[in-house]
Amino acid sequence: MSTAEEKLPTGYRQGFTTAITVLVTASLLYFRFVTFEAGSGEWTTLGKICASFVGLSILALLWTLWRALQPEDEQVSIYKKTLLWFAAGVILMVLGFGAHVVASIPR
Repeated sequence: MSTAEEKLPTGYRQGFTTAITVLVTASLLYFRFVTFEAGSGEWTTLGKICASFVGLSILALLWTLWRALQPEDEQVSIYKKTLLWFAAGVILMVLGFGAHVVASIPR
C-alpha cells in the first residue's frame, strides 16, 4: 500500500478538527480584545503588527478547518499538508501574542 493510499486511524480527524476549532475560537476572542476593547490601549505599529498576525492566523486556521473537513483529508499525504497549514496558523498566532507582549511593555 503506498503512502497516498494510507488512511488515517479512526479518531485522528475528529481530534484534529476539535483542536482547530478551539484555536479558532481563542484567536477570535483574542483578536476582539486586541482590536476592539478599550483596555487594549492606543494603536501602535506593534499593535497593528499583532492584529495582523492574529488576523492571518485566523484565516490560516479557517483554511485548515476547511481542508480538514474534506473527505480527501482521510489520506495521510493530504492530512500531512493540512497539518502544515495548522502549524502555520499556530506560529502566526504565537507571533501575534509575542508582538502584543512587546507592545504592552511600558516605555
